[in-house]
Amino acid sequence: MVSSSLTVSRLREGSRRARCWALALALMMGTACTVTDTVAEAVFPLTIMSPSHGAISGAVSGTAYAYRSTVTLTAILPDASYVVREWTGAAAFCGNASSCQITMDATKTVGVDIGKVPVGFGSDVTGGLGGTVVTVTTGQELETALCGSVVSGACTDTTPRIVRLSTIIDFRTTEGTATSQGCSYSDNGCALSGATEQTLNRQTFCSGKTLSTITYDAAGTNPMLVGSNKTIIGIGANAGLKGRGLLLKDGQSNIIIRNLSISDINEGIIWAGDGIAMDNVSRVWIDHDRLARVGRMMIVTGFGTAANVTISNNSFDGTTACGHYCDGRHYWNALFAGADQTITLIGNWFHAAAGDAPQLGNPSSGTNGGAVHLVNNYYDNANRLAVVPASGVLALLEGNFFADTPGFTPIAPPSGDPVFAPLEAAIATANIDCQAVLGRSCAGNRSTTATGNFIMDATVMPAIRATPAYVSAMGSVTPLSAAQVLARVPGAAGPRPDPDD
Repeated sequence: MVSSSLTVSRLREGSRRARCWALALALMMGTACTVTDTVAEAVFPLTIMSPSHGAISGAVSGTAYAYRSTVTLTAILPDASYVVREWTGAAAFCGNASSCQITMDATKTVGVDIGKVPVGFGSDVTGGLGGTVVTVTTGQELETALCGSVVSGACTDTTPRIVRLSTIIDFRTTEGTATSQGCSYSDNGCALSGATEQTLNRQTFCSGKTLSTITYDAAGTNPMLVGSNKTIIGIGANAGLKGRGLLLKDGQSNIIIRNLSISDINEGIIWAGDGIAMDNVSRVWIDHDRLARVGRMMIVTGFGTAANVTISNNSFDGTTACGHYCDGRHYWNALFAGADQTITLIGNWFHAAAGDAPQLGNPSSGTNGGAVHLVNNYYDNANRLAVVPASGVLALLEGNFFADTPGFTPIAPPSGDPVFAPLEAAIATANIDCQAVLGRSCAGNRSTTATGNFIMDATVMPAIRATPAYVSAMGSVTPLSAAQVLARVPGAAGPRPDPDD
């Protein structure tokens, strides 16, 4: 019998059948059969894709690992305002965990998406995370992606979706013009470069005034509905909407609006369109947007709730061709008048504002207007009033910077309204309450103009303490000092090439 040998290498665990046939063949031939386990000796390289923000620790990209060895990777966050959105590649199964253990049974590539998250009341907003990513270029595509189904005027589309926009979509003239009765509304009928502020005849705005016919762009009064679990984000610093705003209503929840310019909605005509309107919604994050040349409010809530909302790093650009006081500054910037609203307004830049930045309110007498936390906002080139308190809304102001402008009053006279707004000079006294209620120190506000209305109403901090959700949201924010606000906020507000920077 011919003597020979047969060597079988096990390349996969599932090759046992082939090994058995080889052994049987060797017995029939009277040969020696040696089985080697080369898989156990194999090594596999791990490629790590560097994230745009932060880093991945636990391994070096390109390192080879033995078969079935494990590697534990950890996402390194730049600071507390960042989170893991999701692991990618071969690590996708780890979701948004802080660490991920990889079993090296093949060559693998992994990555992680690290990005900024809202702080304060809207801290758990995720928008369309995990849903289909849709890139839109036309108005119809955008409208469908934001809300694919409407029943009786209400959006019924709750499918998670990330809507990406890399250009400006101009809705002006797309729906023709409309006419309505209205009147001039400028202070004392003043005009700037021949233009006066006008208002459509709504509520009592034209009481005692001469009515006339006002023609306006119809698209401005037809905002686009946004459904639950949606993210709309501008890609790059030059994406957005002209002539038409966004409407969140009827119980919609978990919505992100980021890095967009929303502008040119019937400028100078009150009631002819808002930038972003919310009525009976929850969990909303509005971040790094620019709002400009809007007929009425840039952002407005009411009369249903606006719960767990964070409005951060936005540019409220009030530069206008007319303005209520004919000074080139917009009066109608932000109105928060929802029931039981909870809003964090942080890191925003209000410039060329002549009022309502924001105005606080509640739907009706005796209704709880909730709580608003105004922190680290920057005001410059402002006139008249910025923050207008209301009796039914708890207002905590800290670390805001109000720049010197003649005729500017940062806070309207509270007249007993629940406002806690310590100046830097009074921060030591304020921090007795801040430490006791929030578990941290507050940041003092700075004003280079009038300082008389920066009161610390004795009812505010006990009322915050009585509501654990207020304590948790407000206490979780780490405020900058007013000096840091001056240095950082104007340059960081509004759309950016990367809003997570």
